Amino acid sequence: MITNRRTFLKVLAGAAAATGARLDVAPALAQAAPVRIGVLAAKAGVTAPVGESGLRGTQFAVDRINAAGGIAGRKVELAVEEESNPKDTVERFRKLALQTKAEVITGGISTAVGLAVGPVSEELKALWLAWDATTQKGVEETIPKPRYAFRSVDNEAEAVMASILTARQLKGKVKTVAGINNDYSYGRDNWAAFLAIMKKFGMNVTPVVELWPKLGETNFTSHVAALQQAKPDLVFSSFWSGDAPILMKQAHAAGLTQGTKFVLTTAGGVHESMKKAFTPEGAIMGYNSLYFEAPNASPLLREFSKWHQERFKEWPNYESDHAYFTIVAYKAAVEKASKAAGGKWPTTEQTVEALEGIEVESLSGRRGYRSDHIMEASYYQGVTTHKNRHDFVTIDPVEVMSTKQIQKPSGTGLYDWIKILNLACGSFYALGAYAGVSAVSWALAAGAPPPIFPLVLVGAGLGLALVGPVIERLLRTIYDRDESFQLLLTFALVLMFEDVIRFVWGTAPHQLSSAYLVYGQLRVGGLVIPVYNLVVIAAGGAIAALMGFLLARTRFGRIVRATAENRGMAEAMGVDVSRVYVRVFTLGVALGTVGGALVIPATAAVNEMGIDLIVEAFAVVVIGGLGSMRGAVAGALIVGIMRAVAVATYPEVEMLAIYVVVIAVLVLRPAGLFAKAAA
Repeated sequence: MITNRRTFLKVLAGAAAATGARLDVAPALAQAAPVRIGVLAAKAGVTAPVGESGLRGTQFAVDRINAAGGIAGRKVELAVEEESNPKDTVERFRKLALQTKAEVITGGISTAVGLAVGPVSEELKALWLAWDATTQKGVEETIPKPRYAFRSVDNEAEAVMASILTARQLKGKVKTVAGINNDYSYGRDNWAAFLAIMKKFGMNVTPVVELWPKLGETNFTSHVAALQQAKPDLVFSSFWSGDAPILMKQAHAAGLTQGTKFVLTTAGGVHESMKKAFTPEGAIMGYNSLYFEAPNASPLLREFSKWHQERFKEWPNYESDHAYFTIVAYKAAVEKASKAAGGKWPTTEQTVEALEGIEVESLSGRRGYRSDHIMEASYYQGVTTHKNRHDFVTIDPVEVMSTKQIQKPSGTGLYDWIKILNLACGSFYALGAYAGVSAVSWALAAGAPPPIFPLVLVGAGLGLALVGPVIERLLRTIYDRDESFQLLLTFALVLMFEDVIRFVWGTAPHQLSSAYLVYGQLRVGGLVIPVYNLVVIAAGGAIAALMGFLLARTRFGRIVRATAENRGMAEAMGVDVSRVYVRVFTLGVALGTVGGALVIPATAAVNEMGIDLIVEAFAVVVIGGLGSMRGAVAGALIVGIMRAVAVATYPEVEMLAIYVVVIAVLVLRPAGLFAKAAA
């Protein structure tokens, strides 16, 4: 084992010699000073095996880089400090940045350490590439727009994947669940995500006990006793280091592994310690980003696994992959930035810009950093088996999921495509109105009986909905862009459609003359109400009820809601998300075009009617609440009634009355009257 900095550097020097690379020889280029890379690695306690694995991945990367001539002609020199508690680790980070003058600092496993180091990295303007640490507090990101800190994947990603596999394989087979997770952000995030996803997939499970041992705990006797007392069908644990095999050993000794299912999201981090003697078959176990026996292993991974086994008599785990990735990503970014700077060694700022969006070949395959400095990778999980050549469990079958499926995108807590800010809805409404006028005029001219004109209007609206897939294909490119960009692009579509309307129908208003009164009038007291108005009201109610039934009671509706809540999970469960997008968008276009067509007999089609609808729709959404069907209905009723009352009593304040209500809702209930409670 590499137990201290001196021993580690000796091993590193020996490895370099074995590959023909001499670390004591200055590079041929004029810029001969070595690149000094700081490393924060855990060396003691239950986190030591994972920290040591990260050092080995670092060592392997540096061996290869130095053997190939270094980074932009400069050899790499490592300065290793220990990761321990947050306070001491911060001091060692400062030492690496200020005294050692490391040009980049890698390492960091614990979220607690990440939360402490992240702000210091920003304060010192010191580039930090974490191995596994995040800067999350709960599921919220504490540094949403960092400059110098590059973090690992989200805390809950492993729980999301494990939960998906649980839903696939154990639905209907478990009724009660228990959680034993470390009492800090990572453990609590994973348990919360697991329960939320169990609910989302209709698993109908009941938590019977939640246990929160501190990180570093090694005696789980009382915890196992509590699990025995609760008698859960399934135990969920996100233990990721030496505590995982200790828990399973004590659970097995108490007979808990005989009839209880286990979900071990990250126990593959210490897979060689998960012995067959106490780890049962049939458990769901995760290996994070690297599985040493991956069926799709690259030549690089096979080379590394062989090197690792021959040198350390062990098979590698995921921390080697994280550490290797940070080194090669830094090398690629420096060389990219250097090339852009005309061959000069880049500044930290230039390197940061080159790192954003970079993608390189790591041990586990292609990996990269998003623009918000979060890692992207592939995760490996599966069902434990004893059928292998080792004395520890492996998994079969091996499931692979990209973090693009199981990790929330930049700047959001959920995959919110269905909630895209689409100003173009008003244009579809206007197109429906104009098409309705034309279709009814042609039908009547062809001799169609006037009473059937509502069917013609609906047909015209549905026919126009065929533009939906085309527009959706255009908007698909902006699903992951920020809301302001979505607003700008969809508003551009509004302006384009207005020009299309002017080109096809001209600038004069279009209306239907007598069709409006075909169904006669209804007298109620002193009021005279056109029957067609009642037809439109009934049609609106029927459409709302049908949409409610579609979303709440049908398989398609469940798929739509699941995709709206979390696209990655829906995709991982086999949903063709692209097809869902097309169908939902086309349905939305149809509602807009049919709505525009149905109201046109009572009014006139004018160029600006799409903009007017957008203004009203904005008020409806603010009042009712984004994402709520009931809210949309309630908001529409409030806006409609307010306008009608204002027109009848004081027309000058028609729109003012609506926005008084909007302001009141924003002040008193910012999320809207029927907004869903945050999960």
